[in-house]
Amino acid sequence: MGKAAKKFKKSDARKAADPIGARPKKPAFVATPQTDALHKSKILPTVKSLASASATDRAAAMLTCNELLRDDTCRFMLLKERIVAKLMEDLVHDSSEDVVVLAWSALCRIAREEGYDQSVNMFRKDILSRIKTVLEKLFGSIGSVVVDPSKSDANTARNFWTLTESIIGLLKCLSEESEQALDAISKMNIVPFLMGLLRPSINVPESIRSIVAQCLSSLTEDNDDLTSKIIEEQAHYVPQLIQLKEDKSPVIRMSACAILHNLSLAPTEIETDLIDAQLLPTLTSFIKHTAVLDFSSYNPAETSPEDQAGLRAAQIALEVVASVATSAGYELDGAEPEANPDPEFIGGVESGDEDDEMADDIAELREDMDMTTVEDHSDLYSGVDKILQYLLETTTPAVILLSKPTLPTSLSHIQLRALAALNNIAWTLDAAVASRSRLSSKWRNHAQTIWNVVIEPVISGNTADITLADAVTGVAWAVAKAAGGNLEVQGVALHKSFISLYRAATTDELRTKCVGVLGCLALPEEKLEVNKDIGIFLVGLLNASPNTPAQPAIEAMNSIMDIYSDAVFQYDRPVFVELGFLQYLETAAPKIRTLIRRIDRKKFPELRERADEAGNNLTRFIAYKKKEQNKQQQQQ
Repeated sequence: MGKAAKKFKKSDARKAADPIGARPKKPAFVATPQTDALHKSKILPTVKSLASASATDRAAAMLTCNELLRDDTCRFMLLKERIVAKLMEDLVHDSSEDVVVLAWSALCRIAREEGYDQSVNMFRKDILSRIKTVLEKLFGSIGSVVVDPSKSDANTARNFWTLTESIIGLLKCLSEESEQALDAISKMNIVPFLMGLLRPSINVPESIRSIVAQCLSSLTEDNDDLTSKIIEEQAHYVPQLIQLKEDKSPVIRMSACAILHNLSLAPTEIETDLIDAQLLPTLTSFIKHTAVLDFSSYNPAETSPEDQAGLRAAQIALEVVASVATSAGYELDGAEPEANPDPEFIGGVESGDEDDEMADDIAELREDMDMTTVEDHSDLYSGVDKILQYLLETTTPAVILLSKPTLPTSLSHIQLRALAALNNIAWTLDAAVASRSRLSSKWRNHAQTIWNVVIEPVISGNTADITLADAVTGVAWAVAKAAGGNLEVQGVALHKSFISLYRAATTDELRTKCVGVLGCLALPEEKLEVNKDIGIFLVGLLNASPNTPAQPAIEAMNSIMDIYSDAVFQYDRPVFVELGFLQYLETAAPKIRTLIRRIDRKKFPELRERADEAGNNLTRFIAYKKKEQNKQQQQQ
């Protein structure tokens, strides 16, 4: 299996913790009489009690502190009281073991809930030195607690496991949020301890095994040094990870798949035939299991720990599938398309037109999931083709079901991760069909289903959830591109919804996605009015330069050149010619050059390169269209 290319990260912030930006934005703190009263009655007394001379009082205050940290408002007020500094400087060194354990639990919760800012704050205050000291203590006492539990009382064992869970959870948070923290943790030789806790021969609480597996997944993501080191010791670790892929715990199974996928991307070759194509069945099977569950009455407050673990496992599985799809996309450039050994199996699996009703689409997907399998034909393909085939035939239908907007809002984190996976699958398959025509028919059928089930309900509903709209629009771009804009659109004015979304967008990324979708929807020649609306909008964006943001302006230039590249298109004369687009583009040209010059070549080299290329192409396009129109006038 080829190694996927990796992008250099300039920022210290990592994407592992929040790969799709799905962490909910916390509302700004607003002081009210109620919060002032809470501050006086709860926060200040708790903080004061943390400095009590009595160990019992300090422990009681730490219990209260941990409860208060669960609430966003209370946590904000505790942070304003410098609770992190108090925990790190005093309480983790307390003479009372109970206080120490509770202090580390508090730090872990703060890092988990607050993310990058507090994680980096802890790292810069050298929390890893304190963690190293605790790890040495845990190393020293693990034998008595795990190997011979009779040598430790119940309270000692409870404190040991609580402290272990907090420390590993904190390492997970730090490694997910900061590249510098990840590098430092990778040098701590933590892997033997973590893998030891996952051995089937020792009795470790399920919650500990779960957080350990997730921590290893985070540590090995995009970490060449650590993955290479693990592979060098693969005789000890890789067989154990392969065994964990069959663990009874869904979180551990999916995390094991994540770790093995991360190892497959290491620069050091892994001496096993385990590749992504063999991980996909395990990942897809769990996604499919989750997709067919009934979430109509889902209530987070009433969900059992087992069901919560199942949902967490589904998130992990979707994240790994998204990464596998991206890796396959990187490999496409270097892989030769394989011959189609069985055209009857590959081509035209589904016949007839798809029904426009979402219920029928979903019913068809469920049937597809039940009846379609690639494993029966797995011997026909190898390498990237095997992955593409499985993604297309088996994984995509399951992911579509978790991407649909009928999931309750309390499961939006699952939907967003499903959309991220679907987005990566869509772009990879879209690139694959160019050289693998056998995939085209099935992918076009899926593209129409995705449009009906996922995209139209969200976009036509004018959702106020910009995060959801952004995720859906990314998928819409890939789907519209795959179909060449030839989609059966239930909402005849859906393109206007994308125009409205552009105007409501708060990021250039979403604006660019909207322009990309519109550029595809304008291509079908029979949709004259749609083409006219989109053409006017795109030309208007360029005329608004240099005030139009650079990224959507570049995409608008490329879209206009694609749409109106030839006078033979049915919409060229009634739209481009009769509406005077050429004159507008000539007027916009100097404005566009100003926009391009404003892009700092040193700070944004790739963006400037793309802008220069688009600007030069537009200049040639204007000259070409002018020559084309002059020739037509002479012929008349």
